[in-house]
This record gives sequence, structure tokens and C-alpha cells, in this order.
Amino acid sequence: MNKLEDIQFQHKDHQEWLNHLNFYQDEIKILQNELLLVLYEHPENLSLIEHVEEYRGILLKKLSHIDDLRHAIMQHEHKLATGDGVDEASAAKHREVSDQVSEFEGQFEAMKASFRRFVSHNDSC
Repeated sequence: MNKLEDIQFQHKDHQEWLNHLNFYQDEIKILQNELLLVLYEHPENLSLIEHVEEYRGILLKKLSHIDDLRHAIMQHEHKLATGDGVDEASAAKHREVSDQVSEFEGQFEAMKASFRRFVSHNDSC
């Protein structure tokens, strides 16, 4: 792969990762709204309120993690744009960010499955 193809390949990955992160951010907003509905339906249940607060904290951490990943992607994108991002160190950084995004996605899906069980168990509809 030549230098231009390498830049294009990495740029395509960055755009795909950013789109996925935007999707997860939107999903978090939906999950936060579902937490509000659980609270609305069970305002007197202190144990449930504690669980809702735990999930609220988890979702806020996920949003922060998304911001961190976006920052790493944009830093790498900037290096590509300035021509500094096509050496072996840059390729290693690209693989590292790729691994971080994949790990985030796996953890998010696991959390979401647990979240769905919690909401369905506490849905009074």
C-alpha cells in the first residue's frame, strides 16, 4: 500500500469510527430517557433509585469515553492531514485506536444488554 492509499484507508476508518461513536451517543440519550421513565413509574422505590443512579453514572462515563475516543481519532486525523501520520508509529497508533473503539463497542453492547434486563424488569407497563 502506498502512502496515499494508507492515508485514505486510515481516513475511511476514522470516519466510520466517528459515525459509530455518534450512534452510541444517540443511543445513550435514549437509554437516559428510559431511566427517567423508570424513575417516573417508581418514585418511591429507594433501591430502584440507587440502581438508576448507578446506570446514570455508567452512561455519563460512556459519554466521556466517547469524547476521549473522538479526541484520539481527531488527533490522528490531524497528523494525517499534516503529513505526519504515515509512518510506523502512526500505523501502530491507528491499530491502538482501532482496538480501543472495538473494545468500547463490546463493552457498550454488554452494558446495554444488562440495562435492557433492568428496564424490562422494572417496567410496569
